[in-house]
Amino acid sequence: MLAYRPSSADLYHPATFRDRGVAVGFTTPMLAGARVRDSGRQGKELLTHNPSGGRGTYVIPLAGVRERYRPTVHDVVLMNRLGELGRVSPSVVREAAWAVAREGYAGPAAKAAAHAVQESDRISALTAEFQLMSAVVDRVEPGGERYTSIAMHADLLRRGHSVLARLGRSFGRSSTDLSDALSMLAVAFAPVGVVHTEPQGRIIRLLYRLERTRDDIVGAQSSGRCGSGAELAAAIVASANIVIPCARAAIGAAQSLAADPLLLLTCWFTKRQQVAAAAARAEWFLDGWEQISLLWQSSFDNRARLGALLEMAQIIPSLPHEAIAWSPIALPTSALTPDIRVASRSDDWRSGSSAIRLIDRNERMRAMSL
Repeated sequence: MLAYRPSSADLYHPATFRDRGVAVGFTTPMLAGARVRDSGRQGKELLTHNPSGGRGTYVIPLAGVRERYRPTVHDVVLMNRLGELGRVSPSVVREAAWAVAREGYAGPAAKAAAHAVQESDRISALTAEFQLMSAVVDRVEPGGERYTSIAMHADLLRRGHSVLARLGRSFGRSSTDLSDALSMLAVAFAPVGVVHTEPQGRIIRLLYRLERTRDDIVGAQSSGRCGSGAELAAAIVASANIVIPCARAAIGAAQSLAADPLLLLTCWFTKRQQVAAAAARAEWFLDGWEQISLLWQSSFDNRARLGALLEMAQIIPSLPHEAIAWSPIALPTSALTPDIRVASRSDDWRSGSSAIRLIDRNERMRAMSL
């Protein structure tokens, strides 16, 4: 393998995050870094890097992937699920992937993790709903009992029912409409959190994971532990330093919106798509970076780190032009694409017995996902 600086002919700049597609946690080594997107009437399609690491992005109809590659059973089942999806988003793809893992296709460790994640997501949404309802009650009836623990959920619901009935008259909505809205808002905002306190939302934990990975790579650079992969490490750190403040600002904007529950409800009824988009923006920024973090965290010695850096550099997510409008800081066009690419003279390292080892590792990484 070799690293090179991409020329303008190498650069692929999708217009929007949806055009870029959503990263999929496939276990087949040759599908590392692949993304799925909706192509309208043509159904779903997969975007992969040029297998040689050279110029261009391959776009393959999802139904044709099995002809070009030799996917694992897990990936075949997952692709079938992806083909049945409606609109593609990081959260929807994640849910499909964990559903496949719960059926055991990614191994026993991932199956156990998938059930734990399902329960964690349920508790996270319940906690977010409790926090939103508590904030609504406090705004409508200030000075009353404060609900500070999820153990008080039943008491809060009883009081909340009467509060929502009163509030509904000013909204021109029934208490059921308001209750349903709070439940949907809780699901949308749970990943980023509705308040700046514990428990931390999943996207905040993902951001922290990326920050720790970035800091660890910087430490490895300074101590010489990256060896011949120092240039690759620098490119990964540079790209992470661009996306981290964007994701952090998107999380802050979503939490600020959720901080005023009455305004949030008003916005939900008048411009629901914009509210949902605001809650999901950080996840779009971070999409694809968990895989990079897991590759690094799965490396325990210098040789493994060098191999990880080679893989990580090949799947650094590029940012679409839409990121310029979304970003709280000025992003030059040059920041949209990693400033280094990795070309492979041969894919033997991802086939044969090496592929079996990588599949096993990818299944173990699947169990480490958030």
